[in-house]
Amino acid sequence: MKTSAGVFTLKRLTHREVGLRRREEAHFSAPPGWRPRIITVRDAWGNQITSRPKAVRGGGIRFSGLCRYEDAWEIEVQFITPRATGPDSRLTARFRVRPLTH
Repeated sequence: MKTSAGVFTLKRLTHREVGLRRREEAHFSAPPGWRPRIITVRDAWGNQITSRPKAVRGGGIRFSGLCRYEDAWEIEVQFITPRATGPDSRLTARFRVRPLTH
């Protein structure tokens, strides 16, 4: 997603088979100073889950997802930056992905 703040990209999405929460791991590319604050995952049925991501080694973040056998997810990420104030300190990016290949 290209904005006046820069380009926000979902580079990679992987699934872990451990535990019940924060099983999804994503790697985002964002302008310097921007980081994910809240992630909401939605499917075509209207199900959604919102979580605060946890940073992990290697530059990725972990978050909660939905059923991996759905045809598609919409991942909505609220990015924040301490370099600005008010509305300029937040940006929402949406990415559509296929959780697993059937």
